[in-house]
Amino acid sequence: GTLRLGRDYTSAFITVQNQVDPFGGDTVAALRPALLANSSLGGLTGTANTAKVRFANGVKYFNTMGGLSMSFDISEAYSNNAGVADSSVRNRPWSGSVTYAAGPVWLGFSHENPGGTKDKLSTLGARFAVGPAVLRAGTSFGTNNADTKVKGYLLAANMRMGAGDFRLGYATVKTGGTATMSKIGLGYHYDLSKRTKVYADFGRESKVGTEKTGYDFGIQHNF
Repeated sequence: GTLRLGRDYTSAFITVQNQVDPFGGDTVAALRPALLANSSLGGLTGTANTAKVRFANGVKYFNTMGGLSMSFDISEAYSNNAGVADSSVRNRPWSGSVTYAAGPVWLGFSHENPGGTKDKLSTLGARFAVGPAVLRAGTSFGTNNADTKVKGYLLAANMRMGAGDFRLGYATVKTGGTATMSKIGLGYHYDLSKRTKVYADFGRESKVGTEKTGYDFGIQHNF
């Protein structure tokens, strides 16, 4: 296996939640934050999550045996998503995940204690490849630090056509049984080479009394 020390993505985030979003958590179309029971779905109005994206001063162990992968990490109790002191973090945060991949099927489960006195979150995710398309679904459920039930849902797909990749999806968050946020994401990413692509994305986010729309156009090169 692999042992990692320091500031790193949580096991739940990097191995499960981020694997269901066709946008990989990037761009204004990102849907993955719904699985963190986010107060805002992906870069349009905010970043407050029930769960954490990163742990500071953490220890992570990761191992893969065939199609089965397992990951677990634990951190000091004082850090928040930005890696700075947070008085609301009372317990030692930890996160664990199990994933399984076989042919066109991928399944994932994670559970985490973000560190507050009441918060906890479990996530289920799945992908299924059908020809050039990949169907994606995920749900999260737990409680926030106010001991209110939270749920996140994500349905999405992407389809490759030659060098192009069409991406679309829908996500929503419920707090206390009431839908508090929903979002539609659309995008087209085109590979110019193995390391360079151009892309265009659209995101439409709605919550009670507020609607926001975002667009982006860009080029990405991996060094």
